[in-house]
Order: sequence, then structure tokens, then C-alpha cells
Amino acid sequence: MLPAAPISLAASSGVYMGEHWHYDIARVGSALFGIQTSDRPQDGLQPCYDLSAPILAVAEHPAGRRVGYRGVTELRRPSRIATAAIGYANGLPQGYMTAGVAHVGGHAVPLVGGIAMNMTMLDVTDLPAALCPPGARATFFGAAQPIEPVAESLGCAPNAILTQIGSGTRKIHSGGT
Repeated sequence: MLPAAPISLAASSGVYMGEHWHYDIARVGSALFGIQTSDRPQDGLQPCYDLSAPILAVAEHPAGRRVGYRGVTELRRPSRIATAAIGYANGLPQGYMTAGVAHVGGHAVPLVGGIAMNMTMLDVTDLPAALCPPGARATFFGAAQPIEPVAESLGCAPNAILTQIGSGTRKIHSGGT
């Protein structure tokens, strides 16, 4: 009783399985972001996303200081801690605390103190202060920190992380044709 409609059973990973999977149309989603969506590597995909945030402040803390919700992290040495303007309300999963790192000035730095609603703390003690002043950017997902291994560590699909990036998070689209 319904009019004829195009048939599609192929999403991103199905596109790489050959035309016999496509039927009338195929729908790509994660592949548009350069995300591997299959256990078979898909040639030609390159990450084209970047989740970053500005550093709001940098503070010196003595060894033994507890930082974060309920003092979840005890600093083992005198530390320089940067606070970045990103948290779980912006789409950074709370599990990212143990599953990923941030990149500041091209260097990987650990997260400390848990992930708050709109802020995340980074241990920048080992970086030169000139690389991480307020206003510098900390990158959480991108070429240096692909989303796939983080998603695997968190036990979810990469697109589940991408779709958590909230509407309150500023999105900038650049390049492309």
C-alpha cells in the first residue's frame, strides 16, 4: 500500500563492503569524520575532526594537594595544573579521564581531578610555561588523539562519543569542497 521507496542497508562500514550491499542508496555517517567503523580497516579515511578547548587558568600546587571533585586526585609532586573550558556537558565523556590524554602545544598531558561539567584539569608540569598560557588550546580528539581507541577503551562506538558533543559546544566547519 506504500509507494516504492529506495532501499538502503549500508551505513559507513557497508560502503566499503562492495556495491552489492548498497542497494539503491548508502548512508555514510562516521566515515564523513574519517572514523573507522569496521573491524576491517577502511582505506582513505583520515580524521577531520578536532575537539579542543581554551585553557582558562594555570596554577601551581604543592605535592599532596588534592584536586577535583571530592579531591579525587592527590598530586604526588609540586605541579602546574591548567584548567580547560570543557567537560562532560560539552561532550567529553567522564571516562575520558582514564581513556585519553589532552595535547597542548603538540605534547600529550594527563588529565587530573576528574572531568567536571564544563571544566577539565590537565597536568602541564612537564611542559614549558610558554606552551600553556591561558588562551592556549588543549586538544582532546583529533589527529594526535583519534577517537577510535578512546571509544574502544570506553566500550562504545566512536559515533556515540561524537554525538555526545553538545549543542552548547561551538562547532567550526572549515576546509572541504
